[in-house]
Amino acid sequence: MGFRGEALASISSISYVDVESKMSHNPKGKRLEFQGGKLISDETISCKDGTFIHVYNIFYNTPVRKKFLKTSVTERKRISDLIINYCLMYPKIHFQLIEKSNDDFQVRIESPKRNDMLSTIYDVLGPEIANQLMPLKKTIGHWKVSGYISKPSLIRSDRSLQFININGRPIRNQELQSTIEDVYGSQLMRKTYPAIILKLKGPYDAIDFNVHPQKSEIRFKTKDVLLSEIALNILKVLEDNAELSKIQSLKLDRIKNKSNSKISTNFSLSKNIQSSSKQDVKDFINQSSNFPSSIDFPVPSSSIQTSLDDDYVYEDEEDHQILGHIMNKFGILQVENELWLVDIHAADERVKFEMYANGLERKVSSQQFLEPINIPLINSEAQILIDHKHILDKFGMKISKSVNDGILVHSMPIYYDQDISIKSITDMISDMLAHINDSSKDIGEIKTPLDRIELNIIQRLSCHGAIRSGYPVSKEKIRYVVSNLLKCSFPWTCAHGRPTVMRIDKNQLESLFYR
Repeated sequence: MGFRGEALASISSISYVDVESKMSHNPKGKRLEFQGGKLISDETISCKDGTFIHVYNIFYNTPVRKKFLKTSVTERKRISDLIINYCLMYPKIHFQLIEKSNDDFQVRIESPKRNDMLSTIYDVLGPEIANQLMPLKKTIGHWKVSGYISKPSLIRSDRSLQFININGRPIRNQELQSTIEDVYGSQLMRKTYPAIILKLKGPYDAIDFNVHPQKSEIRFKTKDVLLSEIALNILKVLEDNAELSKIQSLKLDRIKNKSNSKISTNFSLSKNIQSSSKQDVKDFINQSSNFPSSIDFPVPSSSIQTSLDDDYVYEDEEDHQILGHIMNKFGILQVENELWLVDIHAADERVKFEMYANGLERKVSSQQFLEPINIPLINSEAQILIDHKHILDKFGMKISKSVNDGILVHSMPIYYDQDISIKSITDMISDMLAHINDSSKDIGEIKTPLDRIELNIIQRLSCHGAIRSGYPVSKEKIRYVVSNLLKCSFPWTCAHGRPTVMRIDKNQLESLFYR
């Protein structure tokens, strides 16, 4: 109804609204119909107990405001997140989110009436998430804190699994969320976030809801004791439930292209590369050594022949000498009179990025699984991926909706070099979902054959499918990555704009030793 009851009146002024309501002790109910805030009809009817509000033709009389809406994917995600929050905080109420699509009604969220929050978590977020949660219950002065936090094994690359409710209202509070995340400390990887489902009940005069017009952001008037006590209690919960991380790798027989096999492509070698690999190295060295300050993620055009062959090696070892691999991250090469430090992960990421980019003109081959892999996701997350199924399919990742919660992954791109496991695919999908949500606002800003969503998807595929840092890499593999890197249209950076190669010429080295 809104902070002071004005929300429903505001909505009815820019839409059509039908309201049906009946109290359990009354034999009849009432039906009201509004158009643009004006009462059109008022009648007594027979109806079910409760209140039903039907809103449609939103912004029919204010088309200028309608232009401020984001894409349907973004708006659907916002609605789903809001409904999920209410489902979790009010388990004894039956919630349904139904969407009309092509004259067909589909249930997006179903949350039956339950006696406790955990049962609703099973219904709405799924058992895979519910089984990795730890209960939290504490009375702190006049405040009652209850809910669940996740084990360190359950993380996301955004805060999509954080639901906080204060005195019955879904809110956001950066300080509270950061305080909880800080307690996890080194148990979380950088830029990852735990699941938080928290319900706080306390004095109304201790909270300022007037921070934002939507009343979704709050400010505590006295917060020090509350936040510190919440942090101490979460620390105790984490210590009491500490366990070694368990990673179950799913070993699959594949119909074709085992994970440790080399990449083979149908891209043809350009005439220049076929005729003289030595000249290719010299041309690369003669380019400017200054990295650009901003990257536009260029994509090979149809006129560029990008060669990425396994069997290709440089003919002249004197111009291209692999010296070794240090810190399990960087390759060291001598190329003529230069010393190169190559970030192997970043370099392989750039190579794979351009492979996917070329997939715009020819469909990327995929490695098919004998049995699909079930990836558990909440309904709204699964729906986002299904909505972008045609893009994922174009880049070699085939998915379908699971009969249970989540999606089924039927194949991965041939360029995905990592061991196939539920964890590796889930991590990539989690990262992908976070960036798809962000990218929905800005489609069309990138001046390449890729739109923003396609760009973000292949960035994730390239990054998660590239050679991982922290593991030994052979000289042969370094040679393979570098030789392919030199054939890329823009070899200086990875798909995210980080440098792939640092070059130090002979004069610079000598000056370091005062020679």
